[in-house]
Amino acid sequence: MVAPLPQSKRDAIKQRLHENVPHINIAEEMSVSVQTVKNYSTNLKHYDVVLLPSISMRGRPPSMTREMIDVSIPMALSQ
Repeated sequence: MVAPLPQSKRDAIKQRLHENVPHINIAEEMSVSVQTVKNYSTNLKHYDVVLLPSISMRGRPPSMTREMIDVSIPMALSQ
């Protein structure tokens, strides 16, 4: 397994992505693969972070949304 990039390099890639520099140019400047830059870009767009947390939700999403839970719990307590 490849060692993770140092935090300083991740921050530099993130900064260059915010400046809308092409992925190929970022990859050449930072000495990383183009795929790494693309993955970081995708994560920034969808999750607003460069690296995803190690624990993610798995399986079927819950049928009740957070709003439904927030409304139902006070109603259940009042009865």
